[in-house]
Amino acid sequence: MTSDYEVKKDGEVIGWYSVKKGMITVTSKKTGQSATTHASGGGANQGLAYMMLQEAWAN
Repeated sequence: MTSDYEVKKDGEVIGWYSVKKGMITVTSKKTGQSATTHASGGGANQGLAYMMLQEAWAN
């Protein structure tokens, strides 16, 4: 079972992420597109998701 977590910028939701089997999937609210990569082993997935949502595919 996975849960979706919101990613916010200035209090506004800009996307969501979920972690399953060591992989993180991030979805952009703006474009509806998703990207998947290896999750953070140190538990910094919120920051990783935020950084991924700054990339061109998410805007």
